[in-house]
Amino acid sequence: MCSGKTMFFMATYMDLCQTLDKAGFMSNAIGMCRREVRAVRQRQKSRVDKFLIDSKTFDSFQSGRNLSQAFSEENSIPGFLRWTHDLRAGTLHPPFPVRVDRDSNLVRQQESLAYGVLDDVIDCLFYRDRHGSEHHWRKSGPTSANDAIEATNLEVIAASAMLSNVGSLANKGRRIGQDKYRKKVLEKWGCCAVTGCKHQGLLKASHIHAWHLATTAERFDEHNGLLLAAHIDAAFEIGLISFADNGRMLFSKNFTMADRESLGLKKNSRLKGLSKASRVYLKRHRSRHHFNTDA
Repeated sequence: MCSGKTMFFMATYMDLCQTLDKAGFMSNAIGMCRREVRAVRQRQKSRVDKFLIDSKTFDSFQSGRNLSQAFSEENSIPGFLRWTHDLRAGTLHPPFPVRVDRDSNLVRQQESLAYGVLDDVIDCLFYRDRHGSEHHWRKSGPTSANDAIEATNLEVIAASAMLSNVGSLANKGRRIGQDKYRKKVLEKWGCCAVTGCKHQGLLKASHIHAWHLATTAERFDEHNGLLLAAHIDAAFEIGLISFADNGRMLFSKNFTMADRESLGLKKNSRLKGLSKASRVYLKRHRSRHHFNTDA
C-alpha cells in the first residue's frame, strides 16, 4: 500500500499546494525555503514537491494538527522570507512577509490564515529583533553571499515588505467567512444589543475577543459576537467601553462624560440578552482593556 506521502508525490506541485492551502497550511513558501537549503546551499537535486512533502509542515498536515490553535498572534513578531527564485540567474524572490511565534515554533503567512512550522523556513527568515530600546532586522539562519549583499539594504527591503501588508490581517483575514459570521450574529441578536436599533445598515457584527487574538474557531463563534450600532461598536473595539457580566456598560477613564453623552451613552446603558458563553469572551475583553473585572 502506498503511503500518504507517496500518493501526494504523484500529484502535481500545484495540486499539492492547493490541497495544503485549503487546509490552512503554508505551501509554496515552505517548498521553496526547503529547496533553498537543500538544493541551492547543499547541492541536493530533487523536485520542489519532494522538498515540500519532506517538511514538518506537511507532516503536521498529514497528522491533522491544527496549527492555528497553537499559534499566538499576541506573542508573534514580524518577519519575512527570501529564497532564490531563479536558480540559474540567482535572482531572489521578493520579500515574503510572515508573522513568527518562536514559542510554538510556528510561522503564519501574513496575508492569509495559513500556517507552517518555523523549522522549515528558519534558514530563509529575517525577523525583527529588539536590542535595548531599538529594533533591528537580522537573519535567523546561516548567512550566504546573497544574505551579506542584502544586509546592506535590509531596512529598505523590510519596509517594502511590511508597508505592502499593513493591516493585512485585520482587513483580509476579517473578510474570510465574514459574511457568514455576520449572518450568524444577526440571527442571534436581531437588533443592536444596546439600543435596539434594527436598521442593518447601521449595525456591526463586533468580535468580543479581538479577531487578531482569537483562534479560528473563536473567530467564527457567534457567542464571540455582539450586534452593535456602529458608534457603539467603534467605542467597544478600541476599549472605550466594555460590559459587565450583568450587561451593564462600563466606561474607560479615557472616555469623557461629554463624549459619552454626545453619543447618547449613559450610566444605565445596558447590553441585553447576554449568554453565558458570551460572558466568557467579555471577561477577556475587560482584562485586555484594563477594566475592573469585578465592576
